[in-house]
Amino acid sequence: MPDDGEGRPLCGRTARALGVRPAGDIVVRADGTVEPGTGGMSVAIDGTEHLPAHRRPQSHGGWGPDPVGRIEEEDLPESLVMRRDPKDPSSHGFVEPVHAMTLQEYEEAVATSRGMWVRA
Repeated sequence: MPDDGEGRPLCGRTARALGVRPAGDIVVRADGTVEPGTGGMSVAIDGTEHLPAHRRPQSHGGWGPDPVGRIEEEDLPESLVMRRDPKDPSSHGFVEPVHAMTLQEYEEAVATSRGMWVRA
């Protein structure tokens, strides 16, 4: 993830930023809310080798342009949870809301984790 110039991940609605793309990463209901179990910010579990090569920099065996960040699951804000992807539980997960909330509340919760991410 690119950083904000101060060593923290840059937030945004792109696959390269700390955040979620509402039109594909998570289901946003007609009323603007998001719920657990419907997707969220994609994360690799237990190592950078689980990231696609285009998301890993050369130092991690890929060709991506951005550094890789990591966070401990227990460092996520209380309003977020990491759920293993049922299609790939050993290497992929989603950072999701723990309860129904607005998309804006979810994005703000993800943004509050910025200081807990470190370079891998």
